[in-house]
Amino acid sequence: MIRHIMIKRITIAAGFLALGPALSAQESATTPIDSERSDQISSIQKIEGTSSFVQDYEPNPAIWRLADDDTIIYIFGTFHVLPAGFRWRTDRLDQIVGEVDELVVEMSDEDVGDGVSDLLRELVEQSSSSPPISERLSEPNAQKWQKLLHLTGDEEQAFDRMPLFLSLMSIGMVQFGQGGSAREYGVETVLEAEFQAAQKPISSIENSLVYFREIALLDDDSLLQELENNLSEWNDGSVENLFAAATSGADDSSDGDAEITVGPFSSEHAWAQGELQDIRSEFEDSGAFYAAMYEILIVKRNQAWTVWLQDRLDEPGEILLAAGAGHFEGDDSVILMLREQGLQVDRIQ
Repeated sequence: MIRHIMIKRITIAAGFLALGPALSAQESATTPIDSERSDQISSIQKIEGTSSFVQDYEPNPAIWRLADDDTIIYIFGTFHVLPAGFRWRTDRLDQIVGEVDELVVEMSDEDVGDGVSDLLRELVEQSSSSPPISERLSEPNAQKWQKLLHLTGDEEQAFDRMPLFLSLMSIGMVQFGQGGSAREYGVETVLEAEFQAAQKPISSIENSLVYFREIALLDDDSLLQELENNLSEWNDGSVENLFAAATSGADDSSDGDAEITVGPFSSEHAWAQGELQDIRSEFEDSGAFYAAMYEILIVKRNQAWTVWLQDRLDEPGEILLAAGAGHFEGDDSVILMLREQGLQVDRIQ
């Protein structure tokens, strides 16, 4: 079985960019899936068990409180993409949603607007002068790559012309979708709908498109080499085998050879139970591309969010910041950055 750590890291990156699922959906929505692809996807869904999961616990995801004399900011770490029926609400969270004046997300649907399609067009145009991904791969692996693209349901020639990061991110989002997860069940999508219904304002903490563009245009030679290695390990030529390996929870151990197995939706369950994890371990010691991606994806954005939150304390009122959980975990978290500035941030759930 192919080791899936590369696709896992790229999928994590997509998850940390709230617009990642939107980009993937925008890119693939225009191309219908033919009957052959439909049959392949159906067989994969049977392997995965679709979105089968059990929550034998009461949800208790982490929430923090940052406040001064006239301002309260609740910070809620989220999952942008979830399976239908996955429980994450609590009485405390519902109370906060009812009390606050405003919802702040990474980048609201309204602020995204036509930016997604415009960014995709820009990235494809910028990469059009470069060889397609298939021509950068060895001949045997180029054939495997084309087979993988065929499964995704996208127009293969355009998909092959995209920056490598964007292509791999879309493959990761296909895995989410085939496992039963969707953006429509993600936390921000649900909360935005509730705030719209209550006629409460929704705003954005950043323009996520700026960071996505920056990552997509990184030098990807080391990422290409990892793709080459992974495709070489895909020995039996079975697309089903590739996706079964990548979604089964298998991961690389510390020695790089053995595999360990964790249950489906393990990260989602850990988050819903309030466990904090450090995402840095998924990217450290993994080459120049991953180091640069982590710096943009986590460190740079967290630094900007910390400044935004400090400035927001100057405005009275109560707000809920709902953004990717990984930004509030680990040694490079927004929580620690705020505390380093002398601010008190209390975990209240």
